[in-house]
Amino acid sequence: MLHFKIDATPKDRDERCKGRGYFSYSQSYNALEAKENDVYPASHVDRILKLPAGFTKTCFKTSEAHHTSKEYNLTSFYDVARVAHFVRSVGGRNLASKMFRNYQKSLPKAESVMKKKKEEKKKQLELYETNRKALLYSLKEEQDRLRKFTLSELKVEYENAVLKAKIAFEKKKHVLTLKRKTKASIQKVTSEHESACNWRNKLKWQIENYGTEKNNPYIFLI
Repeated sequence: MLHFKIDATPKDRDERCKGRGYFSYSQSYNALEAKENDVYPASHVDRILKLPAGFTKTCFKTSEAHHTSKEYNLTSFYDVARVAHFVRSVGGRNLASKMFRNYQKSLPKAESVMKKKKEEKKKQLELYETNRKALLYSLKEEQDRLRKFTLSELKVEYENAVLKAKIAFEKKKHVLTLKRKTKASIQKVTSEHESACNWRNKLKWQIENYGTEKNNPYIFLI
């Protein structure tokens, strides 16, 4: 497959480089002037020269672009005369046809890749939604359990949580000092330390706001 494109940049491109505002929410004044000078987007060039859809964009390149539509999309513009001159020459027509055939052959593969990506994204979204619901349910259960504690019970539980957090930190520090530490072991002790710290912080917040109607910011973080 050919990995280059024929240049179809207009010779007077530099005259339309500076922004001059928008015309009727449809295109910039530079885009309007380009069309007056027979410089059009790829789809328009295909229609004007009666070429297959996608031919110009596949076989030619350009360094001229202007804003079009009310969304201010940046669209590439091609010189119709340069495209026509190349396509009508015998060598150019053969080369362009070969490039376009290669492009058409690659379409089914590209479509299958896009389809696969969409399916993977859909699965990821479904998994995220499942995990989110499970997490919310577990957090609600945790909140209900915390609300059943008396203040003295919360303080005892908090002291135990502080101790567990210190032990987890020492364990993490020990693993990090080992010569033969693995990524899995580091992730495990880090996760244990974070869990212990989160539980300690939740208990601390619950003690400080005991008897109030406030929601726990650590629990309803999502």
